[in-house]
Parts: sequence; C-alpha cells; structure tokens
Amino acid sequence: MVLAVFARHWSWWHRANDVFALSANRYDPAESQLNTEYTFIRSGTIETGTATYSVYTIGELNRLLSNCGFVVENLYATPGRQPYSLGCPRLLLTARRT
Repeated sequence: MVLAVFARHWSWWHRANDVFALSANRYDPAESQLNTEYTFIRSGTIETGTATYSVYTIGELNRLLSNCGFVVENLYATPGRQPYSLGCPRLLLTARRT
C-alpha cells in the first residue's frame, strides 16, 4: 500500500446494504503507523474494532526482504505489470530467494 497523508486525523462513513461503517484514522508519523478505529452498525447493533497498519518505504521493504534472504526483482503498479512509479496508489513487488 502506498499512502499519501496530508492530515494526521480523518474519518468517513461507508455504507454496504444495511451496514453502516465509520472508520476513524490517525497517522503516527514517528512510528509510520496508521491506526484505524472501526464502528459497524447493523439493525441497531454496534460493534467496534481497531487495526494498526505499518507504512513502509520501498527502501525499507528492500532492506527487510534482503535481511530475510530475498532480492526484489520488479516493482509493479498493477497486476497487469504496469511499472510502479511515484504516486501510484498500489505497489506490487516480486522477489526471489538469493
């Protein structure tokens, strides 16, 4: 995932059929983590949950994979193998064990 964040806090409502969902996000730049609190409402029942996503640069991913014995071979923006470039909303990479 490539994430461009200009604000540290943001939230929005989603609706899927009869389920309403609120996701409230907070980005912690010191930890490179996106913390999301979810609230789901369906037929008057409310459920909540949290998730933490780590945000890595491509350089960090290269180092992590290298430390595990892999070498990154390709960076793609789509499953159709369109080359990745800065600003693409998705990163797909291929790596092989060295």
